[in-house]
Amino acid sequence: MKTCTDCEKSISRSATRCRSCARRYEWRTLGRKNQWSSTSRSAVAKSNRRRIRPPQERFWAKVSEPNSNGCREWIGRRNRDGYGQFYFNGGMVSAYKWLWERINGPTPSGRELDHTCRNRACVEPAHLEPVSHRVNIKRGVRARRSKERGHRNKSAAAALPI
Repeated sequence: MKTCTDCEKSISRSATRCRSCARRYEWRTLGRKNQWSSTSRSAVAKSNRRRIRPPQERFWAKVSEPNSNGCREWIGRRNRDGYGQFYFNGGMVSAYKWLWERINGPTPSGRELDHTCRNRACVEPAHLEPVSHRVNIKRGVRARRSKERGHRNKSAAAALPI
């Protein structure tokens, strides 16, 4: 048995809350000893609270500075194909698509975004072009055949409008 620090009534050894005053207790390691210690509700609430950062702030924290080709590479989580992934609205979304939609609106129907730089980790909107699936596949095959890396248009690496 242990005694509540507020109401001084005895409570069972395994209790996490006093039945009389509702004081909370946690099993903590203090120094070298494991012991029960009381915690106030406000202390528990503060420890469980975390700062929620806006999506734009979280996104830009995971984008590198432009490299020699002007690509802004995603340095956060990537899927197995090398495309950046970003947690938004309870699920994972493609990082380059998320940024494109914030700047240009939704991708036109029947189109998909093609990386003109052939760098799947790139999120630079100037390096993305909405094209049909057929054109996207043809460009990818052509790039793999010729081992083409880099931009067709060197001026495409313009500053972001954000």
